[in-house]
Amino acid sequence: MSIKLSLLCLLFSSGLFAQDCPDSCSVFVPNQMTINCETEGCTRLVVETDCVFKKYEFSILTRWGNEIFHSEDPDILFDCANEDGGTYYWMLKAKLCNGERLEKSGPLLIIN
Repeated sequence: MSIKLSLLCLLFSSGLFAQDCPDSCSVFVPNQMTINCETEGCTRLVVETDCVFKKYEFSILTRWGNEIFHSEDPDILFDCANEDGGTYYWMLKAKLCNGERLEKSGPLLIIN
């Protein structure tokens, strides 16, 4: 009884419940975006995911490796409105709610 109660208290205090932590999840990061668009928010890069993160780091780098964006908050989005067109590189490093580590990266083309 005390083991179950301790686990329940741990889950409650961390804000996670078993149903909130999926066995698997997916991440999609677009590989291109445009500076010249007509709709509001269209210059923001949205990382589409159903993952529940314990830790999250997302970065955008130039082709020379200079970091131009870094966020540890999934709700803070990269906005390309003030960037030059060209090829960039994104990196996502995260720790999921089930303890697994996730590392993904890929190219990002910003079109003028």
